[in-house]
Amino acid sequence: MWELPVESLCHFIATISITTKIINNMSTKYITDGNNRNIGYTKDMGSVTYAHDKNGKDVGYYNASNKTTFDSKGKRYGTGNLTNALVFEAGRKI
Repeated sequence: MWELPVESLCHFIATISITTKIINNMSTKYITDGNNRNIGYTKDMGSVTYAHDKNGKDVGYYNASNKTTFDSKGKRYGTGNLTNALVFEAGRKI
């Protein structure tokens, strides 16, 4: 399960921005940090939203049918759509 100190979560919320582009019924959200640098993106494919780091590596996905987010290894990450958190966490490791 994903845990992030409150200070880090507040910093995360305050410093990212999300831009959405819709191409062929597929919504792609680009996530940038406070300096407008790309840290990753999510792709909404209907009932599943995939999360990718800035290099395109799969970091996990959200399954809307059971409202659960999983990491890239298929391990349960948390309840609800936490794909932005997966991208943020992956960006901290790069």
